[in-house]
Amino acid sequence: MPEIVISTIVGHKNETNVMLHKGRPLIFSTKQITTTDETAPKKGLLVFAFYLDRDHVKEIQDRLELDIELVSVSEKFLSEEQSLQIYEHDTFKTVLFRYPYVNDPHSIALQFRHPLDIIALGKKTMREVMVASVIAFIVISTILYVYVKSMLDRVKNLSLKCR
Repeated sequence: MPEIVISTIVGHKNETNVMLHKGRPLIFSTKQITTTDETAPKKGLLVFAFYLDRDHVKEIQDRLELDIELVSVSEKFLSEEQSLQIYEHDTFKTVLFRYPYVNDPHSIALQFRHPLDIIALGKKTMREVMVASVIAFIVISTILYVYVKSMLDRVKNLSLKCR
């Protein structure tokens, strides 16, 4: 594993985050190795990581039946406090939900595109579409979190059984 990846991961102990590595989003989760009651000294760091590729996004898009895409977003477009941004174009609106990288001034963002003809149906319809988009992001984030967390729990239980 490259030194830059190791140093970034070590700097974020006991966290689940996203970092940028070789232009690809790398989702990682770490947990310090100790006893179950955490009274023993921490003797290492257990790390699970995987690249979030377009194939993963395509599978999520197909399952949720939404027009979503992962994009890289510069901080100049979104301030630190803004995690949701809406842009209007000629034929559609774009909604970005930002998740900052821990090692880069850019962020990964889920992009939802909504045709303007939906907007013409009224504010209530657009609000429903926006809520559905945010719920979709929460579902995706939860699925990723549960997946990484379950892997960490399995390894922790395995290490307890090997003693």
